[in-house]
Amino acid sequence: MFKSLVLVACFACIGNCSPDGAELKKVLPDAIASDCGGCSDKQKEGAKKIFKFLIEKKPEQWKALEAKYDPSGSYKTKYEAELKSL
Repeated sequence: MFKSLVLVACFACIGNCSPDGAELKKVLPDAIASDCGGCSDKQKEGAKKIFKFLIEKKPEQWKALEAKYDPSGSYKTKYEAELKSL
């Protein structure tokens, strides 16, 4: 899960981004807004694994991402049931 922590640092603008991380960071806001409409099944499953790991093992990093990408809490409300099922 080290890779997920590197992505968190990239997404939260507190660390360097790999080329893949930088590309993902560009599309993340749209993916969140569109329920990952342009994502493949494999990408969706990968995202769920990362979210589960962060929620359970790294709640402070998860909160940092929530603060950056969902300051109003609207997406948290929208995806609350799905996040609980992880």
